[in-house]
Amino acid sequence: MRWLTAVELQAERVCAPSPFTNPVGATPPAPSAGLAQEVDALLFASALRDFLRAADLIKWTVSGSPAISPVDKALHVFALAVPNLTDIRDVLEHFDAYERGKGKFQEAAAGKGEDVWATRMLADPRDGSPLLFLMPGDGQKWTLDVRASAVAAEVLYASIQKALMDHPVE
Repeated sequence: MRWLTAVELQAERVCAPSPFTNPVGATPPAPSAGLAQEVDALLFASALRDFLRAADLIKWTVSGSPAISPVDKALHVFALAVPNLTDIRDVLEHFDAYERGKGKFQEAAAGKGEDVWATRMLADPRDGSPLLFLMPGDGQKWTLDVRASAVAAEVLYASIQKALMDHPVE
């Protein structure tokens, strides 16, 4: 599946050490430090959402067959592992509306002083895994764990493959 490959390639780029990352205690990075990683994380989020759309297409294809139950279950497990993926992708895709203060989530927060949106890269304090942090402008804060999300995509793909092998669709 092409989109799984895109997810894996982007995850590899985001998680790889880069000249833009500084070890703890090193001289503070230049203002552009981390920009390449953040750009790759934005592309990762888009690829991950397209991977999910391809998996949803498979669900539609197997509807009415015995494969639907395991595919449904696998999609549910993925959704629990990668919460807010569709919303994250939608905010990133419609960045132009958010820059103008007209994003869907910003409009819900109009007049509450919470309409600022932002993205940035963080490191998970437990293991240093890269996290894409996003505030959609309505007071919510979302994180997309790149490493864990890539693993969840691989598990979803394997589950779908098994369902299709166990219940071939004619």
